[in-house]
Amino acid sequence: MELDDFIEFLEEEGIECYTAGKSLVIKSCPACGSEKFKVHLKIQRDDESKPFFGKCFKCDEGYSSIKYLLDAGVDSSAVFRIHGHDAEDALKKVASGEILKSGKKQGDSAPAEISVDTSSFRSFSVYPDHEATKYAERRGVDLIVHSDIVKIEPFANAVVFLCRDGENIVGYQKRFLYPEDPKFKTKSFKGFEKNKYVLEFPREGADILICEGPFTAVAAWRFGYYGICTWGAMVSNEQLEKIEQLAKKLNLSVGVAFDRDEAGQVGMDKIKRYFYWKGRKTFSVHPRDKSLNDLNDAYTSGKEIDKIEDERPFEAAIPTLAGWT
Repeated sequence: MELDDFIEFLEEEGIECYTAGKSLVIKSCPACGSEKFKVHLKIQRDDESKPFFGKCFKCDEGYSSIKYLLDAGVDSSAVFRIHGHDAEDALKKVASGEILKSGKKQGDSAPAEISVDTSSFRSFSVYPDHEATKYAERRGVDLIVHSDIVKIEPFANAVVFLCRDGENIVGYQKRFLYPEDPKFKTKSFKGFEKNKYVLEFPREGADILICEGPFTAVAAWRFGYYGICTWGAMVSNEQLEKIEQLAKKLNLSVGVAFDRDEAGQVGMDKIKRYFYWKGRKTFSVHPRDKSLNDLNDAYTSGKEIDKIEDERPFEAAIPTLAGWT
């Protein structure tokens, strides 16, 4: 596999990367959710038939270039094609266990079920005057309505968002009030496969509004929408399928409220392209004040937002030869 071809493929999928010495450095880690360019893949220059291998230097998750793309939600047939494999044959091998997504050899034992320890988390009602409780309320969290979704970790001085699959808690993300390093305000549960799940702030009868982060989804709820958080701008097909099923089940329209940056634009285009080909019109929501980055900025500053209907097909909805996801 040619390095330039792989980089071009990543860019078409909205995955930011750059080369540094013998490594390909990728912005987002599907395992821990870090978007600080912690994923490093060693560039194989001696054998272009091999995939690239490496890991995330934040959570230590191991990756091959195949595993990374699959975990990031990229269409599997496109993943195998870029690696020089016949897509149909490769998918059959995956199904039979000859090729495993995890990169483990056939016969390895299945990973143990991950248990999410929430024993250090507390409800707002237990610590109503705690700084983290006041912070969550100030950012828009309803201390009663959202008590099953949002908690605090008192001794870490953090707000915690719990992600569920049905009744089971599958992971969480902490937002520290005073992080040791300002670059790392959040921390997710190790092993939380964020690209497989969404966080919901339901509002009966309201249109769905897809947001990058938990607090932005909270603001969407405050502005009268059914807020959904995708844990970042790198949205997977699995997440989009879940949102499509929800929209169909509840007969709701779907909107997007991603950040005003390049990653947000790429993610928004992917979402709108997906729903365009599903025959579902979308809309966009942004702070009216263009100096504000997201809906939570608008909510906390008491500013208005604008809803913009997508009246016609847009450029992002047109498929390219590189892929249809």
